[in-house]
Amino acid sequence: MKNQRFESAAKTYNQYAFIQKLSAEYILNYQLSHVPMTVLDIGCGTGLLTSHLASKYPRAHFDAIDASQRMIKQVSTLGLKNVTSIHADYSQYEFKKRYDLIASNAALHWMNIPDALSKIKQELSERGVVVCTIFGSNTSIELSTLIPMIKKGVMLPARQFMTNDQINQCGQQEFTYWSVETSTTTIPFDSVYMLFKTQKRTGVNASHEMTGLWTPRQLKQLEQLFMDHYGQIQLSYEIHFCTGSNQ
Repeated sequence: MKNQRFESAAKTYNQYAFIQKLSAEYILNYQLSHVPMTVLDIGCGTGLLTSHLASKYPRAHFDAIDASQRMIKQVSTLGLKNVTSIHADYSQYEFKKRYDLIASNAALHWMNIPDALSKIKQELSERGVVVCTIFGSNTSIELSTLIPMIKKGVMLPARQFMTNDQINQCGQQEFTYWSVETSTTTIPFDSVYMLFKTQKRTGVNASHEMTGLWTPRQLKQLEQLFMDHYGQIQLSYEIHFCTGSNQ
């Protein structure tokens, strides 16, 4: 079901990926102590992060992997000569080389994080570093607070995301060095309709099979609750910026 949502969002992802572009800046601004020659981008999507990293490290060879066929096709059309795009489930794919840099932007929270970090550890070169952004459990806290007030049962994906303490514990079990910095960014929207549209166009929305269709009355009720509680339509995004190494 999750992959189907990302497949559907492939063509519109870049236009609506406001928070994903912002979180990618954390990774792009991170200063490595060495120039990587091999780089892996996990859950690369349409290549938002991949393309910038490929420009930053033009001498490196990149592998960019994503489980969505339509997303990975977007990477292939970017014309990045130093990037190999791979359509596969990261958890099932076996890499035959080690990487000086493993990056992942807004993707690992859709995976089994302990298993993913254990796999990443094995795929780092001796001097390799992992730099990633992982969304936390307080993401979309507004929806978790307000939706129950209108008696609508919705399973919000972010409720399954990890806290700072959980991410710290997972990373410290795998890496010699592990650091997590957590921050929250709030983005305003013109309407509840635009909020849900942005989620749908980036593939992060809950499916109708789980939530049922929203009625105009419910949308109006939710919009009023936003104004009463926050003074605007908004969503908060909790972002864990993580770095780790085997040294």
